Amino acid sequence: MSRIIVLLLGVFSCVFGAWGYQQELTLKRNELYEVKLLVGRGDERPLSFFWTLIADGGIVVLAKYNGFNQQTILWQEHSLNALKIYLDSSVMYQPPYVCIFFKSYDEKSKQATFLLTTFGDVYVR
Repeated sequence: MSRIIVLLLGVFSCVFGAWGYQQELTLKRNELYEVKLLVGRGDERPLSFFWTLIADGGIVVLAKYNGFNQQTILWQEHSLNALKIYLDSSVMYQPPYVCIFFKSYDEKSKQATFLLTTFGDVYVR
Protein backbone atom coordinates (compact mmCIF):
# COMPACT_ATOMS: atom_id res chain seq x y z
CA MET A 1 0.00 0.00 0.00
CA SER A 2 2.79 2.43 0.89
CA ARG A 3 4.49 1.71 -2.44
CA ILE A 4 1.37 2.76 -4.30
CA ILE A 5 1.14 6.02 -2.35
CA VAL A 6 4.80 6.84 -3.00
CA LEU A 7 4.35 6.02 -6.69
CA LEU A 8 1.24 8.20 -6.98
CA LEU A 9 2.95 11.11 -5.20
CA GLY A 10 5.87 10.86 -7.60
CA VAL A 11 3.61 10.81 -10.64
CA PHE A 12 1.54 13.76 -9.42
CA SER A 13 4.63 15.83 -8.62
CA CYS A 14 6.04 15.16 -12.09
CA VAL A 15 2.80 15.89 -13.90
CA PHE A 16 1.44 18.81 -11.92
CA GLY A 17 4.39 20.29 -10.06
CA ALA A 18 6.78 20.98 -12.91
CA TRP A 19 5.00 23.81 -14.70
CA GLY A 20 6.15 27.25 -13.65
CA TYR A 21 3.64 29.42 -15.52
CA GLN A 22 0.35 28.70 -17.21
CA GLN A 23 -1.88 31.02 -19.19
CA GLU A 24 -4.89 30.18 -21.30
CA LEU A 25 -5.18 32.26 -24.47
CA THR A 26 -7.98 32.72 -26.96
CA LEU A 27 -6.80 34.04 -30.32
CA LYS A 28 -8.53 34.91 -33.56
CA ARG A 29 -6.97 34.01 -36.88
CA ASN A 30 -3.68 35.89 -37.49
CA GLU A 31 -3.90 37.56 -34.06
CA LEU A 32 -0.34 37.84 -32.77
CA TYR A 33 0.48 36.99 -29.15
CA GLU A 34 3.80 38.36 -27.86
CA VAL A 35 5.53 37.81 -24.54
CA LYS A 36 9.00 38.38 -23.09
CA LEU A 37 10.65 35.42 -21.37
CA LEU A 38 13.36 35.79 -18.76
CA VAL A 39 15.54 32.72 -19.21
CA GLY A 40 18.25 31.70 -16.79
CA ARG A 41 20.09 34.63 -15.26
CA GLY A 42 17.94 37.36 -16.76
CA ASP A 43 18.31 36.94 -20.51
CA GLU A 44 15.16 38.53 -21.90
CA ARG A 45 14.04 36.84 -25.09
CA PRO A 46 10.90 37.45 -27.18
CA LEU A 47 8.36 34.75 -28.01
CA SER A 48 5.48 35.35 -30.38
CA PHE A 49 3.01 33.08 -32.11
CA PHE A 50 -0.22 33.08 -34.09
CA TRP A 51 -2.35 30.63 -36.04
CA THR A 52 -3.31 30.93 -39.69
CA LEU A 53 -5.34 27.97 -40.88
CA ILE A 54 -7.53 25.21 -39.51
CA ALA A 55 -8.40 22.17 -41.63
CA ASP A 56 -9.50 18.63 -40.78
CA GLY A 57 -9.07 19.30 -37.05
CA GLY A 58 -5.46 20.49 -37.39
CA ILE A 59 -4.36 24.06 -36.79
CA VAL A 60 -1.27 25.65 -38.35
CA VAL A 61 0.75 27.56 -35.73
CA LEU A 62 3.68 29.84 -36.49
CA ALA A 63 6.00 30.70 -33.62
CA LYS A 64 9.08 32.89 -33.38
CA TYR A 65 11.49 32.59 -30.47
CA ASN A 66 14.69 34.61 -30.22
CA GLY A 67 14.74 35.24 -33.98
CA PHE A 68 14.08 31.63 -35.04
CA ASN A 69 10.83 30.75 -36.82
CA GLN A 70 8.90 27.51 -36.37
CA GLN A 71 5.81 26.25 -38.13
CA THR A 72 3.81 23.20 -37.10
CA ILE A 73 0.38 21.64 -37.27
CA LEU A 74 -1.24 20.93 -33.92
CA TRP A 75 -4.14 18.51 -33.46
CA GLN A 76 -6.61 18.13 -30.62
CA GLU A 77 -5.41 14.58 -30.02
CA HIS A 78 -3.39 14.28 -26.83
CA SER A 79 -0.06 13.25 -28.36
CA LEU A 80 -0.05 15.82 -31.16
CA ASN A 81 -1.42 18.94 -29.45
CA ALA A 82 1.76 20.69 -28.27
CA LEU A 83 4.62 22.73 -29.65
CA LYS A 84 7.67 22.45 -27.40
CA ILE A 85 10.44 25.06 -27.70
CA TYR A 86 13.69 24.59 -25.77
CA LEU A 87 14.88 27.94 -24.44
CA ASP A 88 18.47 27.40 -23.28
CA SER A 89 20.68 24.82 -24.98
CA SER A 90 23.55 25.31 -22.52
CA VAL A 91 21.66 23.47 -19.76
CA MET A 92 22.19 19.73 -20.12
CA TYR A 93 19.91 18.35 -17.38
CA GLN A 94 16.27 19.42 -17.63
CA PRO A 95 16.69 22.47 -19.89
CA PRO A 96 13.96 25.12 -19.62
CA TYR A 97 11.28 25.09 -22.28
CA VAL A 98 7.92 26.53 -23.19
CA CYS A 99 4.94 24.53 -24.47
CA ILE A 100 2.03 25.83 -26.48
CA PHE A 101 -0.91 23.41 -26.22
CA PHE A 102 -3.84 23.53 -28.64
CA LYS A 103 -6.96 23.04 -26.53
CA SER A 104 -9.98 23.79 -28.72
CA TYR A 105 -11.44 25.68 -31.63
CA ASP A 106 -14.79 27.46 -31.45
CA GLU A 107 -16.45 27.28 -34.86
CA LYS A 108 -19.02 29.91 -33.96
CA SER A 109 -16.61 32.68 -32.90
CA LYS A 110 -13.73 31.44 -35.13
CA GLN A 111 -11.31 31.52 -32.18
CA ALA A 112 -8.73 28.98 -31.03
CA THR A 113 -7.84 28.38 -27.40
CA PHE A 114 -4.24 27.64 -26.40
CA LEU A 115 -2.46 26.97 -23.12
CA LEU A 116 0.99 28.55 -22.74
CA THR A 117 3.15 26.83 -20.11
CA THR A 118 6.78 27.11 -19.04
CA PHE A 119 9.07 24.59 -17.37
CA GLY A 120 12.33 25.24 -15.58
CA ASP A 121 14.15 28.51 -14.94
CA VAL A 122 11.81 30.73 -17.01
CA TYR A 123 9.80 33.77 -16.00
CA VAL A 124 7.19 35.55 -18.08
CA ARG A 125 7.11 39.34 -18.38
